[in-house]
Amino acid sequence: MPRDRSASITGTVHKRSAGGSAYLPVVRVVNLARTLKHLKDEGLWIVGAEVEGKTNIYEFDWNRDLVLVFGSEGKGLSRVVKDRCHHLVSIPRFGHLNSLNVSVAAGIILSEIARQRGDSE
Repeated sequence: MPRDRSASITGTVHKRSAGGSAYLPVVRVVNLARTLKHLKDEGLWIVGAEVEGKTNIYEFDWNRDLVLVFGSEGKGLSRVVKDRCHHLVSIPRFGHLNSLNVSVAAGIILSEIARQRGDSE
């Protein structure tokens, strides 16, 4: 997570996540784009969730070591962060719905990752 201009993991977050946030490692960084470049150089795939992503999440092969990046609910991913991504994926939309709440989008994508990987835990 970016150190500046982002919400912190607070007691309220832990409570709202029903304790699930205790199992998710969170790192705050000064420069997100530089950190993504470092992770890319270490061999991780950087995948951005974007309304205009070229690949449907159900068609993407999630069986790889990756970093999943979400943007802000209002503006999405910044141009610099998009440039660091190997791939941009999107969730299929129906009707007039243009975008989803970040937590909803994350849940949908994480569910598809678990389905493809056969993760039962």
